[in-house]
Amino acid sequence: MPTLSPIPAPRRQPASWMLAPALAIALVSGLAAGAAPVRFERELDRSTRLLVGPQQALSGVGYRLPATTPVRDFMGRFRVETDVGTIEAVGREELAERIAELPAVRRLQALERSDVFAHALATSARSTADGVVRVITEPVETISALPAGIGRALASAGHRVRDVAVSIGDASQRATPAAVAPVEESSPGASALDPAFDFAQETAGVNRARRAIARDLGIDPYTRNPLLADRLQELAWASVAGAVSVDIALAAVPRGAREGLGAAGQIDQLAWDLPPADIRRQLERRLRERGHAGFEAREFLRNGAFSPTDQLRFVESMERIDAAEGEQALLALGSRMASPRRARFLLRQLDLLVAADRGNPVRELSAGEGLVWAVSADGTPVLPLPVDHVSWTEAFATVLPQPASERQGQGRMLLTGTATSLARSQLSRIGWRIEAVD
Repeated sequence: MPTLSPIPAPRRQPASWMLAPALAIALVSGLAAGAAPVRFERELDRSTRLLVGPQQALSGVGYRLPATTPVRDFMGRFRVETDVGTIEAVGREELAERIAELPAVRRLQALERSDVFAHALATSARSTADGVVRVITEPVETISALPAGIGRALASAGHRVRDVAVSIGDASQRATPAAVAPVEESSPGASALDPAFDFAQETAGVNRARRAIARDLGIDPYTRNPLLADRLQELAWASVAGAVSVDIALAAVPRGAREGLGAAGQIDQLAWDLPPADIRRQLERRLRERGHAGFEAREFLRNGAFSPTDQLRFVESMERIDAAEGEQALLALGSRMASPRRARFLLRQLDLLVAADRGNPVRELSAGEGLVWAVSADGTPVLPLPVDHVSWTEAFATVLPQPASERQGQGRMLLTGTATSLARSQLSRIGWRIEAVD
């Protein structure tokens, strides 16, 4: 593994990045000098069928998509009424994930309405909350009170206490406070990224129960779906107090309710198996092995914009791309992601780079304000653009690069969505070759 260090942008490849509105569409430089003025387009409502692609059904059990959907900042802004509430999603990837989670929402909603679950919540919330508070305020006494012979649990708890201390030490080294991701949607799972709270919930058993329930339903234990996350957490708390059996409750989940869940195939098994602190510790080791300093690795791993599931996906993508240069810039960009949706946009970019490097691997990565791009082994610029629809807007045109390179005249733009005829012609004129990808 070569030593990793920041690099300048490739020769003849401008490196000034600008941020387009709201969705971190950051690109490399300005339009070609002296280009003739062209008319610009406005983003309009588009056909939902064209936005979501052929794989996504427009209607299904308990939901129906509208015929048209507004597009803002190149992403569909989906609002879908379902039998369990309103779904709001930005982009077709988030939409597909939310629809796939509907069976799990229905099952947990049914449990929530049952008499046994209502009683469990009423009787368990206070005792479980007291236990979490006691772990936070009296960690030494709580660990000492664990039954004898549970060496593995004790060692794991000791590691988590150490991780809390390391986090405090890292905080004192920062010249400026680390950015904290704003909560864009209800996401109780995000609080588990705080080391002290994570330690408390893990010792009390809440996190473990949450992961067990999520595994059984085939969903991400750290989902940010507001219709699902709160119910998942409530059931975990109730099960910890022993007032309701998770195994018995979930045994009633119909097989068909799980078959529709598409998220399970994208979830790393470790997200179900390990506590968040153990995931962070393993990922820190893997990042160190790739030449990243411990402090830099921890700065990324403490960014609440990435859930533990997202962190696993980020590091795995980095390992699969295995670029010779530019990983430090990518890791620093990940540390600066300001919200879960921008973090997921970056993850989707990495997915596209992983899929695109077959036969022409990525040589180097370059990261700007909110976006990553690459240069292949043959010198071709590669810009992954996981958006739903591109119109030739003024905001887009003024930051779009001309992908001149020393070895060829065109760059590869990996586009997951559609583009207007004007956008396609203008992109071709300045040297971008659009490649449609799923």
